Amino acid sequence: MGIEQGSQDDPDDFAAARLALRKAIAHFDEGAVSRDECGRFAEGKPQFEKLSLGKAEKWLVDAARDAGLDIGGFEHEITNEFVNHVINHHGNAKTEAARGLVAIGTEDFLRIPDVIRSPDFAIIGARRRGGDFMIYAKEMEDGTTLYLEEVLSGRNNRTLRGKTMYKFAGIPDVETMVSIITNRDKTDISKAKMIVGTGSQPGDKAVETI
Repeated sequence: MGIEQGSQDDPDDFAAARLALRKAIAHFDEGAVSRDECGRFAEGKPQFEKLSLGKAEKWLVDAARDAGLDIGGFEHEITNEFVNHVINHHGNAKTEAARGLVAIGTEDFLRIPDVIRSPDFAIIGARRRGGDFMIYAKEMEDGTTLYLEEVLSGRNNRTLRGKTMYKFAGIPDVETMVSIITNRDKTDISKAKMIVGTGSQPGDKAVETI
């Protein structure tokens, strides 16, 4: 279910991604999603599926290079397994409230292109369990969304694949965000690039803090 790619910095690329996402999850009945349904993009197909959200932008490629990663030409993508994981683990309002979080709903998936294109905060090149990750946070009207991608650099699979997503009530400060992300030192950010943006493209307006 991929989408046609525009230029690396083309806003239409992300508009197309939002449209594709909307079509992909249109069959979800929010609040009454079965375990099987939430793991499928459309029309009840059970096999593994993935959806491209567009190419990594220049600011991200540059930041990754500074962190020792070459992601030139990589594409952002999500999979049905990602959707399944997020809804099953972060989609229940009661459970998430007990954790101090806000439940993920359909609209949050549609916002992913905005989160990765114009985060308020990003850690590029974090290390966890032997893998490399991109971590983005963006303030929304109903909380702050945290979205994680794993860097996959195989010969035939050079992508930034969605790993998980959850949402905080309120706006954590940078120190709190770093504490949450490092998770008691389970995630190593010693060689990562930390970028504090301003809600626009970090490459245009950003403060690199490490």
